Amino acid sequence: MNAREIAGLVHGRPAGQGRYQGKCPAHEDRNPSLSIMEGKGGRVLLKCHAGCGLGDILETLGLKVADINGGEGNRPSRQRIMQIETTYDYRDGTGKLLFQVVRYIPKGFRQRRPDGAGGWIWNLNGVPRVLFHLPEVLASDIVLIAEGEKDALTLQESAKYLAAKDGRSYAATTNPRGAGKWHDEYSQSLKGKLRAYIFSDNDSPGRAHAKNIFDSIAPYVKAIGLVDLPGLKPKGDVSDWLQKHSPEELWQVVQSTPLGKPSRREEPSPPRNGGHADHMQAAVQDERPKVRLPGDNWLVPNRCRAGPIPRR
Repeated sequence: MNAREIAGLVHGRPAGQGRYQGKCPAHEDRNPSLSIMEGKGGRVLLKCHAGCGLGDILETLGLKVADINGGEGNRPSRQRIMQIETTYDYRDGTGKLLFQVVRYIPKGFRQRRPDGAGGWIWNLNGVPRVLFHLPEVLASDIVLIAEGEKDALTLQESAKYLAAKDGRSYAATTNPRGAGKWHDEYSQSLKGKLRAYIFSDNDSPGRAHAKNIFDSIAPYVKAIGLVDLPGLKPKGDVSDWLQKHSPEELWQVVQSTPLGKPSRREEPSPPRNGGHADHMQAAVQDERPKVRLPGDNWLVPNRCRAGPIPRR
C-alpha cells in the first residue's frame, strides 16, 4: 500500500508533498497524531506522535509490515482490507458488549469498541479483555477451548449435542487475538469448572498455545484434557475436522481424551511426534499420591529413610 491508501484508512488529510496526517487507530485520537509519508522504494513511514508503536498501528489496521514495505506484490487493495466478513462480539458477564473482533476477506482482523453513540472506536484502550462467550462460560459445567472465534462457534454447535449426551452444560470459548495471547486473568473465568477440553490447531504454535492454556487454567479447573483429533491434517483446526466428522464422533474423541492437571512447579514435558498424549500422561502421574509402605520410616518423606548409614 502507498501513503495515500493508508491515509484513506485513517481519514487522513494531505499535509504536504507525499505527506498525510490522520487519527491514529491504536489509541483514542481526538486530534490527528499519525503522520504518514512516502519513503524510499515505495515504503510507507508511520509515526504516532502520541507514542503508539508501529506494530500496534498495523495490527489495528489489519496490516503487516510487508504491506507497507513497497513493491506491487506486497500491496493489498483497499477493498481487500476493508471488506468485512463477520464480527465476533465479546461481552462481559452480564452480557454487555465490550468490544468486537472484525474478520476480513482475505483473512485479517481488527478490534473495535462501541463509542456510545452508535459508532465505533478502532482500539481497545481501557477496555477489559475477556473470553469469547463469557456469559455462557460462566454458566457452564464444562468448557471447550478453541483457537479462534470461528472454531469456538463451530464447537458451540457441537456442544449442544455433547450436553445432551452428558447431561451437563457445555460452552465453547476462545481468547482474543489468537495463539500465544492467552493471559492468566482469562483462566479465572473457569474457576470451579468440572472439565475443560482444549482444541489446538495442528501446528507447533497451536500446540504451544494449548499447553500454555493447560498450565494457566490448572489451578481453577478440576480436570483438563488436551484433545487430539484423529486424522486432522497439518495446520488444520477443529472446524476442518468437523466438516468430515459428526458430533457423535467428536463425543467419542472427547470421552477418550485423558484428563489430568500438570504440576505448577514443573514445565510440562514436550510431546513426541507433535501429539498431546505424553503431556497428559505426565500430568496424570504428577497428581498421583506418593505411596508410603507399611514400616517405612522417613527422615524426609519419600526421599531419605531413617536407619544406619551403610558402609562402603
